[in-house]
Amino acid sequence: MYLHVGNGETVRRNRIVGIFDLDTATVSSQTRAFLARAEKDGVTVAASDGDLPKSFVVLAPRPRPVPYHRRRKEAGERRDSVRLLRISSTSLRARAEAPSSWTDED
Repeated sequence: MYLHVGNGETVRRNRIVGIFDLDTATVSSQTRAFLARAEKDGVTVAASDGDLPKSFVVLAPRPRPVPYHRRRKEAGERRDSVRLLRISSTSLRARAEAPSSWTDED
């Protein structure tokens, strides 16, 4: 199943590690350090230019059908990503929990 995260983008629900409110999550110095590191590593994607983000979503890496003997971290491989979104975390959570007729087969 997929979750629409705004700006015409959808992500697979099974890749979502967490949905966080920027106002409350960034109170913690650990969260600020995490977001700074994600920005430095180039894995942060902004929802749109000019608008202040309200929430962020942490996504796990995309699963790839790679033979077991070839699995290794390659240089420049993007392990995970952080999406800064204009949509509130409450709205995203409601979308994620809503029953949907979409399945992985559709």
